[in-house]
Amino acid sequence: MRALYEGAQADFGRLAQVSGKAETTIRKRADAEGWSSPTDDTGPLDHGARVAALAEKLMDEMEAIEREGHATGYDKARIDAVTALTRALEKLGEFTQSGHNRKEAAIKNDAELAAILKRIDERIVELATEYARELVARSPDAA
Repeated sequence: MRALYEGAQADFGRLAQVSGKAETTIRKRADAEGWSSPTDDTGPLDHGARVAALAEKLMDEMEAIEREGHATGYDKARIDAVTALTRALEKLGEFTQSGHNRKEAAIKNDAELAAILKRIDERIVELATEYARELVARSPDAA
């Protein structure tokens, strides 16, 4: 799960580890349902697009479970697999979002830090000027 969270490719082996299913089961299901890898046809996608694509597929799977569950009963193993994948996807989404937010936050923090340092610098000048006036006013040589 950590590898997926840290941005590793969601290959069959990792999906099997996260879902608790056998890798061959995942492969058969992918073939039966026509899963496509994130790099099919369009080249590699950015992390956000990959997470969005996986979320769409999971949503489709959840809807299928709901439809089929009313007719034939719910498949606990299938629900558990979707739940595990959803948790992993949620973590991936947080990771992807946090990377984007970190860049924006760093820019914002740099601007805020610059503004704070400017105010500190201005205040130091004000205090130094005021202290110099006091020193001149107390000086016995003041005219």
